[in-house]
Amino acid sequence: MKIIYSFILITIALTACFIEDLYLGEFPPGADTKVPFTLRTHTPFKFDQDKALSEKRLVALDRYIPLYVSQPQNFHTAKTKMVRLVMKVHAHMTQKNSSRDELTQMLKEDFGLEIDPFALNKMLAYKDLDKLLTGLITLQDAVYREKIVLDLSLLRDKQQVEIYYPEFARTFLYDISEIITLEQARRMLKERVMNLFWKVDKSILTTVTEILNSVQSINLDYDNLENKKRIDDIIDQFPKNIVQYDSGQVLVSAGTSPGDAGLLLLNAYTRARRSDLERTAVWVTLAVILIVVMIIRLPLRSIHTVKNHINRLFFVLVTHIILFRLYLLFAPFPVESLPFALLPLTLLLLKQDKSLVLFTVAAASAIVALFSGKGIEVLLFWAFGGVISVIMFQSIEKKWQVFLPALGVGIVNAVFIGAVTLANPDTVNGIRMQMNLDADFVRNFMGLVTQSTIKWAFFGGLAAGLLALVLLPFMEIIFRSASTFKLRRLLDLNHPLLKDLLDTSPGTYQHTMMVAHLAQTAGEAIGADTLLLRVGAYFHDLGKIMKPSYFVENQFSGKNYHDELEPRESKEIIINHVLEGERLAVSYRLPESIIDMIRQHHGTQIVQYFYNKAQQHKPKPKINPDDYRYPGPKPQSSEAAILMITDTAEAAARSIETPTRDKIEQMLRHVIEAKLIDGQFDDCDLTTRQIAEIFKVLVNALEASIHSRVKYPWQEKKT
Repeated sequence: MKIIYSFILITIALTACFIEDLYLGEFPPGADTKVPFTLRTHTPFKFDQDKALSEKRLVALDRYIPLYVSQPQNFHTAKTKMVRLVMKVHAHMTQKNSSRDELTQMLKEDFGLEIDPFALNKMLAYKDLDKLLTGLITLQDAVYREKIVLDLSLLRDKQQVEIYYPEFARTFLYDISEIITLEQARRMLKERVMNLFWKVDKSILTTVTEILNSVQSINLDYDNLENKKRIDDIIDQFPKNIVQYDSGQVLVSAGTSPGDAGLLLLNAYTRARRSDLERTAVWVTLAVILIVVMIIRLPLRSIHTVKNHINRLFFVLVTHIILFRLYLLFAPFPVESLPFALLPLTLLLLKQDKSLVLFTVAAASAIVALFSGKGIEVLLFWAFGGVISVIMFQSIEKKWQVFLPALGVGIVNAVFIGAVTLANPDTVNGIRMQMNLDADFVRNFMGLVTQSTIKWAFFGGLAAGLLALVLLPFMEIIFRSASTFKLRRLLDLNHPLLKDLLDTSPGTYQHTMMVAHLAQTAGEAIGADTLLLRVGAYFHDLGKIMKPSYFVENQFSGKNYHDELEPRESKEIIINHVLEGERLAVSYRLPESIIDMIRQHHGTQIVQYFYNKAQQHKPKPKINPDDYRYPGPKPQSSEAAILMITDTAEAAARSIETPTRDKIEQMLRHVIEAKLIDGQFDDCDLTTRQIAEIFKVLVNALEASIHSRVKYPWQEKKT
């Protein structure tokens, strides 16, 4: 079975370590492909953005469509000037006293022209000048319907242009062939004037065309501010820096497309990763195998049952490795935010031995460090957090108390990351510069703290407490195990099984209450799990419900039913109370740890009374002692061993006539020595020092509860 578990753990660990490499190697994404999970770096590498993105940047800039803004007011200004000129010319022609100097001044101020006096006189001598100018205005309207820019230098190598019309608040795309320059517009206007008014003297046409072209202007203006912003945005998409990526950094988040720039980044990372992938794969594989070998060679003396422990250990470890990997695959947060303390908190809530939890934390932190790619730094980070959670996990009686060790882990995580951050020379230099340049250093330093991974490390530790409470009920169902919270619920004496025990077997019920008191007292003396001891004592004799009258503590009438049975039959009834108790506990879904206490509280001891009775038959039969043994197993934990001692001691103490301390000590010493000689404590971690401490406190407890009293006078009368 260990081989199967080891193979499963090795397979999952190696898959977790190389899942990104498998995906990028076998199913490389395209620019528009949504990646199924977050891709993180496993190898530090430098990404030369300028080298990788320069071609894309040039293509993007080449495809950029310039933006022009329509300027209709230019047309209105030019037309207004021409209309005023027509009115001035008309006034000059109809009013003989009109000054020619005023017209000259107008042409200079409004049109910026200084026309030769001879040409001006010749133009003014033309009798239909006002009609000619009115016709030119019509031509001017037609030319202004074109899309006129100052020059085409900004549109070189472009295929389209975008024009924004403020009067419509909309933009439209046009082919570049539809755009003309101001010079082309002026030539167009001149050609149309010459073609349309060919009968007019050319010198006059030349003068009026010069006037008309002087007010001709562009109707599209290049939007410098918006175009600069758009071009800067394109350049920002393809920066020119050399970026250092450390292990564990996010390249592409789950469910997003890398885009052209992201695809180049992935390609650069793949090339960097490929150069050392073979070497890394060998070392990672050897490390995973070594960790698994250490787990399967772990000593298991302190566990309730070896088989159940192996199942639990591997299942919890594999489950958390999968959960941690899924977190890193689908959460786009820093690696330090991983709630690693979830593993030790879950094991501690399931009442696992702290030394075992520490070992599991060490193994898990090594595996998670391997597939996170962060190395020794993050391994120590998680190991510290796991150790703190074990140290701070003391007496947890209420669910909210789980957040105390979680808070401690969060604080330690934040301090650890803060220390690592401050140990970075670049960070120190940045802080020194900040102190020199900015008087408000504290505010900026706190900003550095809140923006870095420190806050993520803190919340990762704190979240472990909440997640442990969420995960705990599922683990309890899977393992039929019991957390402190579940065991405390079983202390309720109104539990159906305990009520049945009281109704059917009142003597046994009183026996269990006394055993619970003695077991808790002994457990406190050696630091055992007193809650488990009390609950286990409550339920250890459940099986006596089935045939209560066959057990001496329930024989109130004085009749012993075993007098009518063969020793073999009596032995079966006595032994069956363990099996029946186990059956009842399973049917009521009691935790596995309590079922173990029921199985183990007699271990593999001989049912001594009926074994001796069988040997007394005549002729003396040949009897195998193993036929009279309980099915066991022997106690696998110090708690089960304590329950075995107190169960026997309480029953034996009741048989002492006129109990004294010496008699109690003698009885208890015999009980413990008999079990030691029989090897009942061989499979648990109970030490001789602990046994001596148990002996001492049990003598005191039994003496206090069953000591002799002075007889009343009426008790001394002879019958």
